[in-house]
Amino acid sequence: MKKILLISPMKLPIPSVGGGAVEKLLTHLIDENERHSKLELAIVSIFDKSAARTKYKHSKVFYFDNKKQLFLGEKRNTVLWYLFRLWIKLVHNNRYAKKLNRKHIYLDYYVFQLYQIVKREKIDYIILEGTDYEKYDILERLVKKEKFFIHLHSTQEEKIAVRRKIPNSIAISEYVKFAWVKDSTIPGKNVVLYNGIDLDLFQKRIKKEERDILRKEIGVQEDDFLVIYCGRVVPEKGVKELLEAFDIITDKRIKLLFIGNVDFANNTTTEFLRNIKYKIDNNPNVIYLGYVDNNRMPKYYSLADMQVVPSIWEEGAGLVAIEGMATGLPLLVTKSGGMIEYVNDEASIQVPIDSNLSLNLANYIISLSENERMRISMKEAGIKRAKEFRKEKYYQDFVSIFEEE
Repeated sequence: MKKILLISPMKLPIPSVGGGAVEKLLTHLIDENERHSKLELAIVSIFDKSAARTKYKHSKVFYFDNKKQLFLGEKRNTVLWYLFRLWIKLVHNNRYAKKLNRKHIYLDYYVFQLYQIVKREKIDYIILEGTDYEKYDILERLVKKEKFFIHLHSTQEEKIAVRRKIPNSIAISEYVKFAWVKDSTIPGKNVVLYNGIDLDLFQKRIKKEERDILRKEIGVQEDDFLVIYCGRVVPEKGVKELLEAFDIITDKRIKLLFIGNVDFANNTTTEFLRNIKYKIDNNPNVIYLGYVDNNRMPKYYSLADMQVVPSIWEEGAGLVAIEGMATGLPLLVTKSGGMIEYVNDEASIQVPIDSNLSLNLANYIISLSENERMRISMKEAGIKRAKEFRKEKYYQDFVSIFEEE
């Protein structure tokens, strides 16, 4: 059985108790592998008490404690580290020491410990999940570059130096793949693996009575038309343009449920977030909930009548769009990168990213609020489309990449 090491972005924990799209996808892989056990998985994660309570049979999570700068249970590496640093100091003028200096290994205790883990665990494949690629190139000593993959979770321009060291890539859309793989003369395996969601979770339905009660709790009446936005509060997500659209909309019956934070469960504050909150506070038709755990999102999707994904950059994909379709929400999205590979014309309205974006968003929201027949048609198409992105298929497609190897 192949043993694969997944190196997370090291910002949020695995399993995904603190949110995060990448972390959620990694959790899907682990959960499905517990059911089907086609691989041995090892995962590198930032430490979190709640996450660390979860135990797996076919996966091993290595938690790194930022405060102690140690992997849990890896204290023996401390002695090795000091001996290694002493050796470097004593022989710092020789050629090998200079080579190590270029590799950065002696500057980063985290990578040094990870090196020891990979060596001990006899890993077959390493996958960097959207991390600092150059930082990990020392691991080539243990896993040949033919067994080294980058999992591209966002659109990134090709870096020739990185591709020559780590030639294989897994992209979340064709758009992301073609942005990264431009020089076809560099040998390597470059494949597309479309994201997946827990379809059962997002297709749960709540009764009308419960829906009406929950809408009233957040200040939405039975005959109001509720639009939902879910995502990070950063400029590239188009949240400013969406709020400008709601400044244009004069119909007080149309309301916006705004869910999200700067950095998921982390309580990060930025000047942009403060400005957005100021705009929200001055518009009585916008309801702000902040960060909501992904497991609670289906209930909030069920309260809405449509979803808007107004990104103004080139999205690599769009998990929230799949979630919205699975819940049965008509979509209003921008023509952004790989996101349009996930939605289709029957389930969504796609608008260009230009100077008229706010006005176009406002006009389409108004139009959909007045066209129930169109909403029903889009709902049915979205539910059908979402079935193509279930987490079970995501796992099987992931496994097939390495079965072909």
